[in-house]
Amino acid sequence: MKSIIVYGGTFNPPHYGHINCVDAISRKYNDQKIILVPVGIPPHKETKSLATKQQRIDMLNLMFAGYSNVEICEYEMMSDRKSFTIDTIHFLKEKYSNPNIKLVIGSDMLMSFEKWYRYDEILQNVKLIVVLRDENHLTKVKLIVGELGANSEILCDNIIEISSTDIRNNIDKGAEITGMLPKSIEDYIHSNNMYLKKKYL
Repeated sequence: MKSIIVYGGTFNPPHYGHINCVDAISRKYNDQKIILVPVGIPPHKETKSLATKQQRIDMLNLMFAGYSNVEICEYEMMSDRKSFTIDTIHFLKEKYSNPNIKLVIGSDMLMSFEKWYRYDEILQNVKLIVVLRDENHLTKVKLIVGELGANSEILCDNIIEISSTDIRNNIDKGAEITGMLPKSIEDYIHSNNMYLKKKYL
């Protein structure tokens, strides 16, 4: 049975933190297929400053064009309703003939995992790869995965912490974003006049 690694997010915009995470996962899991799932309509996030679905797909394709083990899944983008992880898991299980699924989740998101829609069913269908966002989270992460009874691994690989929110705010203020994301993404954002708040008023 094949294995796939699922890494979801808004990717609004994608940045070096995402690249660093994909690279760390690739090293750890010997270049297994990584499926990036950009969220269509986030169930718990403000969407006013969300780039269009096509823009986020374009940016991901630009960013990971040279990665033979990375695939972009547009499943959640095709839906007009809120995106729930469990639905995507069932879709991928059918598409890839019931693979072993590893689900990437940041340690910050793990803190509220019990609030996820049908979280117990998610745990029955995947192994969690918990990416440690903060070394201070380690003890709490071990406690939570133990309480959940989750099949999990903790990935500690000096993940670069960059905030998409900070990038969007910097763009709106005309501040520097060089070094936070590849130039191809920066150029795409500027050429499409993205993340300027006046567009969303």
